[in-house]
Amino acid sequence: MVVRTPLTWASLLIRVGCWLHGRRAVDHVAVVVEEVESESDVLLIEGRPSGVGYTWLSRYQLISDNRLQAKTPEQRADILRLCTSAVNTPYDWPAIFVDALECLGAPLPRTGSRWGRRKPRATVCSAMASWAYTAVGLEEPAGDARWCTPWDWDRFCEQALSTWYSTH
Repeated sequence: MVVRTPLTWASLLIRVGCWLHGRRAVDHVAVVVEEVESESDVLLIEGRPSGVGYTWLSRYQLISDNRLQAKTPEQRADILRLCTSAVNTPYDWPAIFVDALECLGAPLPRTGSRWGRRKPRATVCSAMASWAYTAVGLEEPAGDARWCTPWDWDRFCEQALSTWYSTH
């Protein structure tokens, strides 16, 4: 799920970066763990500065999601297993730094890893989701999980929705 978080200095910087590039202002991605009783009671797993952990959708404003992306029950279970295995994985501050410089028009080379099924040593929200999707053989927006951004997921979700509507 692509969401907007409560306004903080970090979320504001991410939204400004989106705005500078003419993108919708989104700042976070989380993976659904379990829908409890209602749309607002959805348990999520997310990458965040304190490390990968759990939260509730009700804390955020839902912007887009990829529920319509075809996934087998096994792929869904594997995504959840992989994300759960990443709990407490530290935040990838170097990736955030590179993203920030790119937003300001001073990109650094995006070197680093293609993680495959190996758990990353550090991750951000959108990269964790991208890694899990890649590891289970699902299409994801980035091509290289470490450099995936919330906006990449937002664009991916919107394209998937548009494709679904054009075929149904």
